[in-house]
Amino acid sequence: MPKIKFNNMLSPNLKSLIAFISLTSSLSAQNLDALFESGLQDAQQFAQGYFNPAMQLGVHSLSGGWYNSGKSKKTLAFEVSLIGNVTTWRDKRERFLLNTARYANLNFTDGAQEKYVATVLGDASTPVYVEEFLGEGLPSVRTDFDLPAGLRSEGIQFLPSAFLQASIGLVKGIEIKGRFLPSISTNDVSVSLLGVGVQFDISEILSSDRVLPLGISFLLGYSKLNASYQIESNQSIESQIVSRNISLILSTKLPVFNVYGGVGLIGGSSDLNLLGTYQVASGVNFIDPLALESDVSAVGLTLGAKLKLGFFRLNLDHSFSDFSTTRAGINIRFR
Repeated sequence: MPKIKFNNMLSPNLKSLIAFISLTSSLSAQNLDALFESGLQDAQQFAQGYFNPAMQLGVHSLSGGWYNSGKSKKTLAFEVSLIGNVTTWRDKRERFLLNTARYANLNFTDGAQEKYVATVLGDASTPVYVEEFLGEGLPSVRTDFDLPAGLRSEGIQFLPSAFLQASIGLVKGIEIKGRFLPSISTNDVSVSLLGVGVQFDISEILSSDRVLPLGISFLLGYSKLNASYQIESNQSIESQIVSRNISLILSTKLPVFNVYGGVGLIGGSSDLNLLGTYQVASGVNFIDPLALESDVSAVGLTLGAKLKLGFFRLNLDHSFSDFSTTRAGINIRFR
């Protein structure tokens, strides 16, 4: 029976990508074995608190980048964009409060009942122990280990990502958008991204362009990312992130340089599942042991600027919400 192996998950070339799909883990085999020795419920509860910020970060990272103007494209006008993102987080996302009274067998080495420990975005590890009682009259078995540190301990304090996006103008101020990340597969990791958006130009309905050169639009965006990581032939991690964006957009309509902004609702969900058969040191087998879920509901504000250079458009913006994202786009317009 294969043992749990997480220590090889963080190859240097894949750290940022794996973090993006919420698969980042600095859990060593000893850490995970010890947590499962504490019981499946303890392992599930800790993993939920540890991974939750990264799972929510994934939803926020996918939610933006849908627009760079409040004016929809003219009929059959077509644009292709390469969009890069850098997402950062606040310090509070790097830790969560762990109360050992809520765990069956997990204890802090220094005797404290509760303290803040690192999430997958955090820094320092924390020494703990698991104590198993084998039965009346038998000695207990104690296993000491460290809870895992996070990305900051590896010097990572931001999350980069990129995708391709295309849009085309239809009739009556309607613009259809699509985004994708070409399927990326290695021996261990597989990632794919698809998304669709619709922008409705309501400037003429509101008659705003008759008073000021402004574009006003309403946007609906939906993105879905699927990812998997193969640990062993019969062990894997599968993750799915769904992100939704509903925004009201306002922009200027000048010949060369314009500013734009939007306010909207960010929603979505992130799931992470540890699949396969796992054996811990005591010989106990666990099948599909972890199923983590995280939901997001937040308000977001985006402010940006766009420069027109013939067929090219360059835009830069920043989104403010539970996580912050700076975004740059290179856009090629046809017609």
